[in-house]
Amino acid sequence: MHVGTPSTQLKLTQKDQNCLWSPDGSHIAITGYGNGARILDAATGKKRQQFKIKGRPSETSISHHAFSPDGRLYAFSCAHAVYVGDLSTGDIVQRFELPDGERAGTVPVAFAGTGRSILVPDGDGVRLLSLDGRLLQRFEIPGGGDCMQLVGDAAGRRFAYCANAHPVCDQLVVIDIVAGVVSPITVPYDYVPGRAMFEMAPRFLDDGRIVVFHKTHGVFWFNPETLEQADMVSWAQIGARSFFHVRDCQASSDGRWLAFTAEESENPDPAEWSVAWPDGSRLFIYDVEAGRGVHLPSVGGGGITFRPDDAAVARITLWTQDSGRLARRLDIFDLSADSAL
Repeated sequence: MHVGTPSTQLKLTQKDQNCLWSPDGSHIAITGYGNGARILDAATGKKRQQFKIKGRPSETSISHHAFSPDGRLYAFSCAHAVYVGDLSTGDIVQRFELPDGERAGTVPVAFAGTGRSILVPDGDGVRLLSLDGRLLQRFEIPGGGDCMQLVGDAAGRRFAYCANAHPVCDQLVVIDIVAGVVSPITVPYDYVPGRAMFEMAPRFLDDGRIVVFHKTHGVFWFNPETLEQADMVSWAQIGARSFFHVRDCQASSDGRWLAFTAEESENPDPAEWSVAWPDGSRLFIYDVEAGRGVHLPSVGGGGITFRPDDAAVARITLWTQDSGRLARRLDIFDLSADSAL
């Protein structure tokens, strides 16, 4: 079987921008600009549940969300708060206020452990909160900065925290909530004026390694114990002279597949790259084992999510209707042990 043609396509709205697979792979959460969060059946697209916060679209847009490990709860942030919803009832069961002035009222969120507590960025640190609202612990992040990424390992114990420490560039630390330790990861970077933000996107693999997508260099792998660099592949090795607008970066949990959206440029000078929002970006899948990748027929749109069993990847894409108007849909591409690029 060859990766290339979507096995499933689900129609979405023009406001949908982000997607996230549920832990059991049966549902996909869809969020976007002022459109709340919808939980869809991954096979049929039928809506199972919806969460929507009242307010202006600019305040109620959702770009950060997470499922609890058992798939019973769903957390998202918007309107200067983090909300926790019960997927069986559709009720909001908890609300955590964000500090005044916290980055447009939205922050990354992550469930900890078995899902009975949650991590919420808090200025120059991160709060570990029980679901009944008690502060369990607070981790201070040296250097502070707005939190851009917060992702955990499979056990819900270690979390990679990426903050924008402008003007130096992003910084990356690993928080061990059991040991109570915050450890930095050193990632090489080139500082380019105007492009310092959103440089790194970390992900944990099942074996504990940390994958870091870096916009100007490529992809790095870090040892889970020492946090030292274990491997690296440049964008040139991946198959492009130079990528820009690299975003929506994801890695399959088994480490075989890398996925991201990007545009390509023939100009090697990053300072000359376009800064327009990349609705022309394309989905790129890279097979780490085979050492090759391919662009898939998916243009523009939004986020990427791997199914938990690593057998499929989904991406929100733009497509042209018969009327000539652009619309959005969710493309799902099958991946399996015998998949080929």
